[in-house]
Amino acid sequence: MAGIKNITVKDLMVEKPFKIDVEEPLSRAWKLFYTHGIRHLPVVDKDNALKGIITLRDLYRISSPKKNLQGETFYNKEDLDRYILKHVMTKKVFTLPPEAPIGRVIDIMVKRKYGCVPVIDSGQKLLGIVTHIDILRKVAGYFS
Repeated sequence: MAGIKNITVKDLMVEKPFKIDVEEPLSRAWKLFYTHGIRHLPVVDKDNALKGIITLRDLYRISSPKKNLQGETFYNKEDLDRYILKHVMTKKVFTLPPEAPIGRVIDIMVKRKYGCVPVIDSGQKLLGIVTHIDILRKVAGYFS
């Protein structure tokens, strides 16, 4: 497992992650969460600069979902459209550069209970995202 210490965030991150514009309504975030089965969305401006993050857990705190007769979760679009991302997103986001070692991202995620860490360049542009699943997938490769 000596090779694991040489893994960087760049080796783990999902490049070109799903993202959402800071001016979008919360209903657009729900649509992306639901359609793609994701739980974290970096929020960016028109220049792809990271402005915040919205998570599925944040959405649940903002507005509780409803269930239809089949037991499927849904939201009323009109209810979610009352919220604009720039007003409900987490604005202070911990980020890492692509060169950061795997140990750094694991340490932060464990200590702060983060499910993801956005990866940015020196100009605050979004390059990717690392989730705990990405880390587990990479580490599992060393045992198979």
